[in-house]
Amino acid sequence: SCSTYTAFLCTCYAANEEACAWLLNIMSDTHKVWAETMLLKCPILDLRLCYLKIITVVFAKMAPKERSIYAVEDESLKYGLNTTAVAAATNDRRSARYCDNAVLSEA
Repeated sequence: SCSTYTAFLCTCYAANEEACAWLLNIMSDTHKVWAETMLLKCPILDLRLCYLKIITVVFAKMAPKERSIYAVEDESLKYGLNTTAVAAATNDRRSARYCDNAVLSEA
């Protein structure tokens, strides 16, 4: 069943940082459509939940190591924004980070 494979994959990813990095790399490059397809378009709730469990484990494993690079901004995106918008975005990121920590600690 899906939950058996999900539990196995979650155990594997939780124990292997390199595998987590690999999954995040392909999900952000050649397989970008996975997240949209699995989380938003898949009509089978159990499959969506299984995918969510796996990526939650991966994010929980990688977040402490990669936290420092999450706030790095692409310089090319800064141009054209007013300072109020930049300040609001910065505050939103701080709030999201605290929320993110709470969610990850529950995983």
